[in-house]
Amino acid sequence: MFDPQIASLADKVVRANREGWARQLVEEIYADDCLSIEAADPNGKGRETAGKAAILAKHDQWEQMAVVHDLLVEGPFHCGDDKIAVIYAMDVTFGEGGTRSQLREIGIYTIADGQVVREEFFYERPEGPAD
Repeated sequence: MFDPQIASLADKVVRANREGWARQLVEEIYADDCLSIEAADPNGKGRETAGKAAILAKHDQWEQMAVVHDLLVEGPFHCGDDKIAVIYAMDVTFGEGGTRSQLREIGIYTIADGQVVREEFFYERPEGPAD
């Protein structure tokens, strides 16, 4: 039903995030010119991060500023011949002595020529859904 190469990469994305080796995943299967797009720009640096080296630096920054107490990874969910989605739910504390929060986001990954060429993240609003 789905391209076996895409299915294999999709499973690897999920496994890497569940097992805690997401940074290594970027090194292994992301294209050198990959684009990462966040839902918001909390640091004033823009929502887009271009290039594998910059995405690796973003991973390093996340690891320095966040303590992840628990991470649930759901998926992968396939869409056509080039996209997968993964749902992340995490229990995280930002910064030393920071507030502990529960966050959910969806990651959409575009795959071409056996590599991730684009990732986009969609965040749930902190206040939750509207009534």
